[in-house]
Amino acid sequence: MPGLQVINGRGLADALWTMLSVVLAWAILTGCAAGVTAEEPSPPVMVEKKVVSYDTLRPDVSGSEHHSSGLGARQINIAGLKSRSNTYAGQKVLLSGVFKGWKGACFGAPPVTRSDWMLEDDSGCLYVTGPLPAGLDALKPNSEQIMVKGLVLTDRKGEPYLEAESVTIN
Repeated sequence: MPGLQVINGRGLADALWTMLSVVLAWAILTGCAAGVTAEEPSPPVMVEKKVVSYDTLRPDVSGSEHHSSGLGARQINIAGLKSRSNTYAGQKVLLSGVFKGWKGACFGAPPVTRSDWMLEDDSGCLYVTGPLPAGLDALKPNSEQIMVKGLVLTDRKGEPYLEAESVTIN
């Protein structure tokens, strides 16, 4: 055939395929192309938990956002917690709302595990991490009224969530 060269008894296409295979194998074995390296995994994000004496918490001057409960925590609403998440981070709070399981209106992915569940009140939605309340089903929430006492933490993006200490069905 005119124009077809034979190298060591094989056609040019076979020779090029063999060379390409050798180059690819070399690149894989030596760690890819020059200048391309694998990234080091980022270290896990650690969240500091603070111990707070509830006797020393400063009251909200407006008085509309929260009030003291007899349970060693401040009772607040979700919007108040989110708007002042830096103030509440590391503190125990008491939230009253509706159990929404995995079907609430919270945006984004759960902050800790896929099992985190949602609590809603008239002011917003908040993820809660910890065991599901006894007798409640995350797949079939029935808008049960609950009260959650827990520690306010923030995720990598600075969004607050609640680490549940206790849950009471009202």
